[in-house]
Amino acid sequence: MNWLAQAAGAMGDESARRQKIMTLGELRAALQMLPLSTPVTVNGQPPASLASYRGMYERLAIGAKRHRDDYETRVNRYTAHPDYDPDPAVADVTIAEPVTAEEMVKALDLADGLDFGGYKGGVFEMHAGTWMHVAESGDCGLAVYGVRLDGGTAVIVAGEYEW
Repeated sequence: MNWLAQAAGAMGDESARRQKIMTLGELRAALQMLPLSTPVTVNGQPPASLASYRGMYERLAIGAKRHRDDYETRVNRYTAHPDYDPDPAVADVTIAEPVTAEEMVKALDLADGLDFGGYKGGVFEMHAGTWMHVAESGDCGLAVYGVRLDGGTAVIVAGEYEW
């Protein structure tokens, strides 16, 4: 990685810290404090997947659109160029329905330590310190700021942020 990319990454991390964007580990810890059967929503919908965030590939995005017919919490891999890149990267982690705190934690556990493919290439390892966002594949979106209970449902709180 060149010095310009490193500087941009450091500035992005500082901005995320200043704005208190949640990390994968913080989101997992917040959800683990809830009863396992607590329903989870984001932007009024149940989360469907975790994937590399288009805005900054080294971050993780929660998506709500279902793209697959299998609804188990699992890792989905792909190989972009099998002749050149024999190790498949992670396309996304599917979250089973109904989406509960248990399934969401399971998905975050699966994502922790995995290499995800970036929207336009590259491989990025996600970990407990990875910043969390809400966005569909190919879109930029919101930052994750917390979890609140609303009538027995855990709502992942997301909002605008400044770069």
